[in-house]
Amino acid sequence: MIMSKRSIFKLFLVIFLFYFVLLFYITKSKVWAGILATVATSPVVILWWFFSWLKRMRQVQYREPYIIGNSTEIEYLAPEELERRLRNGKGDKNHEL
Repeated sequence: MIMSKRSIFKLFLVIFLFYFVLLFYITKSKVWAGILATVATSPVVILWWFFSWLKRMRQVQYREPYIIGNSTEIEYLAPEELERRLRNGKGDKNHEL
């Protein structure tokens, strides 16, 4: 399941508020509830950052630089993307490899 940054932020906010309300009733202090809720939700942020970094590293590993056609731009494509682009471009008269 791929989640957008907005939905991850909402999830983090809900978890933080849940912990904050729970800890507020236990400690009766807004300051301590905020500190403890931040400590409790920080592993969620660290895990989210780690998994997004891991996903990005996997994407970078499989992409190779290609110059397609008469373009001067270097495009980084995975082998599947390159195959799809070349298959779609075969009918183009101006398309050169």
